[in-house]
Amino acid sequence: MSLVGILAFGYMLAELGRVFLEVVNRSGVSAIPLDGVIQHKIGELMVSVPLFLVVLLSYVWSKERLFTFASRLQIVMIVGGLLNGIAWYGLRERESWDSFFRIWCLIILVVGLFGSQTAKWLVSKTKRISNAN
Repeated sequence: MSLVGILAFGYMLAELGRVFLEVVNRSGVSAIPLDGVIQHKIGELMVSVPLFLVVLLSYVWSKERLFTFASRLQIVMIVGGLLNGIAWYGLRERESWDSFFRIWCLIILVVGLFGSQTAKWLVSKTKRISNAN
């Protein structure tokens, strides 16, 4: 499982780098913070990495420690979700409202806003959690 996560993280970073260079070549360095795709990629990382860490560490950490960890990462996930909401709005002129990319931005917005609470709920319902600290 950790190999899949590492490969996914590497792919996401490579995509962020590719989009970063594309935006710089197209619009210049000043357009980086305002580009919807950059906002989406950063927000996607801010949502997916904490969720993956909670799942990965659920086999090693106790439930209480995971609850604390998920609570600390909640603001990161919310900001990542909000970045995807901003990206969804910012891409309205480039992409149609029903494009997969804009729908994916909305999905990550919802996951970012409610992902930490969902992770806590899943941890509380999971029987395979280790009791080790």
